[in-house]
Amino acid sequence: SYAALGRSEKPNGGFRYEQDCERFDTWKEADKRLREVKGQVEKKEYTRPKDILTVAEACEIYLGRKKNDAKKDGGARADSTLDFYDNIINKHIIPALGDYKLNEVDNGLAEKTKETWRETLGDSLNKVLMVIRSLYEENDNVKNPFKRVKNAPRKDGRKQDELSEVDSEKVYSSADVGVLLAHSLGDRDRLMLRLTAEAGLRDGENLGLSIEHVLPEKRLIEVRYQWRCRKNDYDKNGMPILSKKLKTPQSRREIKISTTLAVELAKWKLDHAKNPYAVTTDGKKVQLMFVNSVNRPCSRKDLSKAMSKAIANAHE
Repeated sequence: SYAALGRSEKPNGGFRYEQDCERFDTWKEADKRLREVKGQVEKKEYTRPKDILTVAEACEIYLGRKKNDAKKDGGARADSTLDFYDNIINKHIIPALGDYKLNEVDNGLAEKTKETWRETLGDSLNKVLMVIRSLYEENDNVKNPFKRVKNAPRKDGRKQDELSEVDSEKVYSSADVGVLLAHSLGDRDRLMLRLTAEAGLRDGENLGLSIEHVLPEKRLIEVRYQWRCRKNDYDKNGMPILSKKLKTPQSRREIKISTTLAVELAKWKLDHAKNPYAVTTDGKKVQLMFVNSVNRPCSRKDLSKAMSKAIANAHE
């Protein structure tokens, strides 16, 4: 095999060559890497091979930053958000790759790991890929082997170009979802969380769901509006205004649902036939599927509380 010697700059000038050199199968690969190292040294961006973190070490730092750094708007991250990252990292990323150094994970291993995750996670695989890509981007001294790994195609009506745009607050395996649904506080919370997990509804789509667009007899949900949860989104009569404008043009879609979910939704519709109405930006009057205790549209805070309570109950 051929080697590209690791080297770093001495304080008094010149270079120090490291014993723990990187090894390659061909001279061409070794020479290419040596030229990369020279460029990194000149820019003072070179990290010696022995100083590169393992995936587990990088995960620990990544989680620490998520817990301690403020969000872009200056606010603290919600507990459910931190649970999201903790769950992905400790249940999926570390068990699969934790012992590898960041630079030891190549494209082949990345693809193989993706397939392993796919077997247990299904569509939620894309959330794990989102986190591992972000973790590598924070360690820019090594190449990101997951950058070219493609997301799994979804079955909920969203297009491929939408897959990487969603930074969801939570992801669980199918078994974990079942546990959380069993510990949800009430039928409304359970149904809202189940629609998010099974149908892939975004928060605004879930909150803006109308009774007439839920068709249990056809095992179908029509996504037509969203509730933006803004203070000014009420008309002069105090009725909430649902927006026809969705996140992307492809978001207007029909979603096939399971028989068991259809049965639950059918019962919910019968029990809540007197739910209040909302108006839409295209002039229609629709009946809200979910409302809060004062007969107003549910908010994102209600969704977050539903998840947090389910998590808390599941850990008791």
